[in-house]
Amino acid sequence: MIEYIENLKPGVINLDEMNQDDLREFIRATRGQNPALAAQRMFDGESFAIRTMRCLNQYARHKEITMACRKRGDIQSAINHEDLCDGYYDDLPVYAKW
Repeated sequence: MIEYIENLKPGVINLDEMNQDDLREFIRATRGQNPALAAQRMFDGESFAIRTMRCLNQYARHKEITMACRKRGDIQSAINHEDLCDGYYDDLPVYAKW
């Protein structure tokens, strides 16, 4: 997981362009104590960078669930999780939006 974080490029990451496997990897790499490491790598010097990484982690988590719901035909659950994604996206600072 640390290797994944070390390979993150500074700046914006577009979670909507990721497939489910990529989202799962991002989620695993940026949870627990790792948001601080990822925040330093991606948003060094930005205010609220750790909070931003936690928000991105939650967005990725719900985005992955949305994709799984759609695959199994549970459209209402997918819509509910997309709404959660929208809320997390709205909470992101400008420097983290794609």
